[in-house]
This record gives sequence, structure tokens and C-alpha cells, in this order.
Amino acid sequence: MGIIALVAILYFVKWLGNLSNRRRTALDILNERYAKGEISDEEYEKIRRKILSSR
Repeated sequence: MGIIALVAILYFVKWLGNLSNRRRTALDILNERYAKGEISDEEYEKIRRKILSSR
């Protein structure tokens, strides 16, 4: 019975962690990709301008 409770708690904690990922904005994701080096300076600025102009 204790193992089932532990699995349920771990699942709940993982689920809560995923909630924060769902609330990220496009700009948050862009900043994260830029910080990871996935996009260049030019790509970052181009996409950032598009995001900000659509608000």
C-alpha cells in the first residue's frame, strides 16, 4: 500500500511541474532557446520583433 501512495505522490509532483511549463509565453520559450544557443542573434531579434508586434 505504501508503494502505491509513493507512486501517486511522485506522479502528482511531476504533474505539478508540468503545469509551470504550460504557462510559458512565446517570449519565454524564445529566450530559453537563445540562452541554449539554439538560435543565432539575428534569428532571436527577428522572432522577438514578430512576437512583440503581434501583442
